[in-house]
Amino acid sequence: SAFDTAGGSCAAEVLCWGEPPPEHLRSPDFVLASDCIFTTALVEPLMRTLRYLCCASSSADSCTTIIICNEEREPGGNRAAELAFAEICKGVFEVEVVQAQDLDAEYVSSDIVVRRLRLREQQQ
Repeated sequence: SAFDTAGGSCAAEVLCWGEPPPEHLRSPDFVLASDCIFTTALVEPLMRTLRYLCCASSSADSCTTIIICNEEREPGGNRAAELAFAEICKGVFEVEVVQAQDLDAEYVSSDIVVRRLRLREQQQ
């Protein structure tokens, strides 16, 4: 497979949001997260965990890329949490919303938002 020939590794871990992750998880190339923005009370702890995972490297080329996707729910659902997360992200990360044409056509949906986050240089 392409994964076998490219080298590297992949791991799935359970993390306690807001707490520093184990040292072996610091500065991965990528963090993938899905459906983790669902209550405003957990936005700050989630943001701290994402920040902890990002590299302390001075090189932007070797910094962690976070891909995070979430379903936009109706008012009364997680909309307040989504808005809070998006607002806080702007101060910590460079945020790019991945456009529908850049996603797999079979899985793209108008209520799914995929964001690519990279730690802002002054945050490194």
